[in-house]
Amino acid sequence: MTAPVKKEKKVPATKVHWSPDFTTQIMRVAECGGTLAQMYQSIGISTTTALRLRKEDPEAEEAFSKAVVASQAWWERQGVENLENRTYNSRLFEIMTRRFAEFQQPKDNNKVEVKNEVVIDFSGEVQKLIQSLKDVN
Repeated sequence: MTAPVKKEKKVPATKVHWSPDFTTQIMRVAECGGTLAQMYQSIGISTTTALRLRKEDPEAEEAFSKAVVASQAWWERQGVENLENRTYNSRLFEIMTRRFAEFQQPKDNNKVEVKNEVVIDFSGEVQKLIQSLKDVN
């Protein structure tokens, strides 16, 4: 017979709030070409927490936006500086810079779906048509 398994009590997660130190830390990672995952890891947050912070805190969104630009600039600098270097891994450069494409696309937040209900009285129109045909004869 096996011993009963103790259920661990769930400890509620503390809600992370944006800190100016986070900005400094993610910029350090970004200025070396770091990915968003590396930035999240450097400040000890999950992707879910990062997305919540970016949505709720304009300072966090601005910091990550600037960090993505800094990271992209680092990769582009590497590519330019190594144009003549035959041993430079241009495939890696291509892969790493391609990941910035999603940030280049403008967000289409201006789309509004409009639905108007249109009521057409077919029976009335049909009756008018029948009457006009009778009047012709």
